[in-house]
Amino acid sequence: MIKSINGATFRKMIVAGAGLLEQNKKYVDSLNVFPVPDGDTGTNMYLTMKSAVNEVSKCITNNFDALSDAFAKGALKGARGNSGVITSQIFKGFCSEVGKCTELTTKVFAKAMQEGANVAYKAVTKPKEGTILTVIRVMAENAVNVAKKCDDFEVFLKKVLETGEEILKQTPEMLPVLKKAGVVDAGGRGIIVIFTGFYKLIMGEEDFEFTFDDEKKPQTVDDVIADINNLGDIQFGYCTEYMIINMKKKTTEADMANLEKNLWNLAILSSVSETLTLSKCTSTQTNQTRHLDMPLNLEKFTTSRLKTCLNKTVNSKRKPMCLKRSKRLVWWLLHLVMDLAQS
Repeated sequence: MIKSINGATFRKMIVAGAGLLEQNKKYVDSLNVFPVPDGDTGTNMYLTMKSAVNEVSKCITNNFDALSDAFAKGALKGARGNSGVITSQIFKGFCSEVGKCTELTTKVFAKAMQEGANVAYKAVTKPKEGTILTVIRVMAENAVNVAKKCDDFEVFLKKVLETGEEILKQTPEMLPVLKKAGVVDAGGRGIIVIFTGFYKLIMGEEDFEFTFDDEKKPQTVDDVIADINNLGDIQFGYCTEYMIINMKKKTTEADMANLEKNLWNLAILSSVSETLTLSKCTSTQTNQTRHLDMPLNLEKFTTSRLKTCLNKTVNSKRKPMCLKRSKRLVWWLLHLVMDLAQS
């Protein structure tokens, strides 16, 4: 019976979750048909967790506050794609609760899962049921109920994972595109894999082999690689992720929300991950990353100012005319962010 988890074990759990996901990322990739069937959900979630592990490995203490801070920041810094960003937000909320404790119990773990689900839902402007959001929310709700009567992690996590599997099987009924493809949600499967890694570490299992009831056998290359000639109607063909750091001390969450609203009005933003010291915004144009190392006063970012900066950037003489139109658009957007920071 395991009634509590210390910092050293928590550190190992993070590594185990990332490790199990690494082993199964190709399978998770093969399930990826929503929102874009580009076969990278497992890879993106793994890269996000890998970054978290790298950050945690630099932590010289096993205190929960330090480990949680490293876990959350590492996941955010390494977040890739929508699935990676949402995963980072799940663990941002999760770590906000774990970081407060000196001893991790089932009740604290359940509360952390619930906060993780709450933060993840808030990070997505238009949450869609039948996705990773649904899976983590239902798992968290069950975790809270189970923790009221169970203080044994072995029993607790097993029941939470069973609930996760049950709701995952229902995702095709929530998203027609999943049902049509005959798969469950890729992000939902990915988050269950991570928590299964946590469970296996706690159980002391050395063999991290993992089999899926929903797995299609045998797997071929065509199962894993998306059919680029049959991707459906994709409005945005690229994805840009950029970080905003060193914001002014007086910047509030309301300022962040205002920035998000105004960027949405310009139709260039898909999600914003908020923190007063580090912000990661995912737009829909390219996969490049740009860092801003200057103070930002977000409260002054009105729609009119955004439009002014956009026009200034688009009409700038700095744009390289040798680039193709799509690449120039990406280039313009990156300089738009720089202009916003300087204005």
